[in-house]
Amino acid sequence: MTTMLIFAAKKVGLSCLSFLFEAGEKIELVIISNEQEIELIEFCSSNKINYLIFSDDSLNKIIANKRKYGWILNLWSPHKLPIELLSMAGCRVNLHPSLVPHCRGNDCAAWAIRSGAPIGVSILEMNSLIDDAGIYIQKELKLNYILKGRELHELLQNALIDLFLENWNAIKLGALQPYAQSVGGSYFTRHQTEMDRFKNCSEVLRLDDTIRWIRSHDFFPGTTAEVEIDGIIYSLQLELKEIRKINII
Repeated sequence: MTTMLIFAAKKVGLSCLSFLFEAGEKIELVIISNEQEIELIEFCSSNKINYLIFSDDSLNKIIANKRKYGWILNLWSPHKLPIELLSMAGCRVNLHPSLVPHCRGNDCAAWAIRSGAPIGVSILEMNSLIDDAGIYIQKELKLNYILKGRELHELLQNALIDLFLENWNAIKLGALQPYAQSVGGSYFTRHQTEMDRFKNCSEVLRLDDTIRWIRSHDFFPGTTAEVEIDGIIYSLQLELKEIRKINII
């Protein structure tokens, strides 16, 4: 049985970590993204799983230990991992909430809506670049109307959990081998998201683009799209007149 070093965060991290633990995988160490991840901390503590909170110090300790792992798994952790750490495992897996090569980088739900790119989830190899390595498996989601950013964010998390649970054994046993991403696609940063979220009233968009812009940034009660008119900033939301069933293929 090969040992695992796992980086975990949020619902995806907790669900996948629980699955691996119940499957009897040898989890050597879990790096939890921050101290606010109470459910992950409690899960590790109650099941006597070794864990650390992510920090430069914790990474340096792991690297200095020079331990070799069978797998390094990134289960929704937002942190970029150094090559010195990645080289400590023979196999590395990253869960990403977009249909790469589309919407690599940050804020995948917002940019999938905003750009009109194909929507989906991917399980990738992990290298020193960002979401640029080979694809183990991915799934496209066909939706029949434009979701809010928050709605799509939740849907992508659930789809990614399902994809991992359904395919982990095939990945572990080598039945699924990574293949290269197609050329092109897109990459977005958090700075681009914040810049796009705010517009001045002098900027004119087509109506369909305006709808995508408002819906893509709707993470209410968190952030929303904003527009400034005569020095006043308005927070924007759109509600559907009629909500039909979402078709996911």
